[in-house]
Amino acid sequence: MHLSEKPHTLVLIFAHSSKKEAALKGIAYGEELFDALTEQTIQTVRKTGLPYIHLDETTQIGNSFGERFTNAIQTLFEQGYERIITIGNDTPGLKASHLHKAKKQLDTGNFVLGRASDGGFYLMGLLKAHFDKNAFKKFSWQTSKVSHELLTLLSRRSVDVFRLETLFDIDTTSDLQHCLHSPEVWSAALLGIVVFILGKKSLDYYYGSNTISSFYPIAFYNKGSPFSC
Repeated sequence: MHLSEKPHTLVLIFAHSSKKEAALKGIAYGEELFDALTEQTIQTVRKTGLPYIHLDETTQIGNSFGERFTNAIQTLFEQGYERIITIGNDTPGLKASHLHKAKKQLDTGNFVLGRASDGGFYLMGLLKAHFDKNAFKKFSWQTSKVSHELLTLLSRRSVDVFRLETLFDIDTTSDLQHCLHSPEVWSAALLGIVVFILGKKSLDYYYGSNTISSFYPIAFYNKGSPFSC
């Protein structure tokens, strides 16, 4: 993309490759799952028209998650972006509307946080003025404490925070079952993979075979791999 002027807002997709994510989370057929989740995330971002960058483990710099994440944010601010919306690739309920709301709130000077149900967050929107690299590095990243620590810091600095709705993210196989309460958020390909991982009986328990089949019938009748379509 060629731009005469750098856009003010950038979406940072900060997420491992599907192979690395699958290895870390230990979900059966995780590589296929996270391939589909990443694709759905990118398609969601593209709907907004906002520029984005995806940084995986091959382009992240640092020894810990906190170092890698804060280094990425610092680098993007140094490149001239004024507002950054950070997301991962493991929140199937993420919609373009969440990103639009985040941008609108950033335009008014607010910090934006979309909390995950496990105590972390699936979206963070911040201005350069909100960012303190040293303080951010010290957070308990990848734990249930991180949202509380972040909000405490912002409160001490009198930063206004706009909160998006809470969403599930995918860390374990059981998280897939939680998210199935809202199957409309999954792409057809992604739902087919989830059907394969959990098994038809698990999904019939939630909806009945007719409902799930209407979302992704090939998952039940294709005798080959459900990932080949």
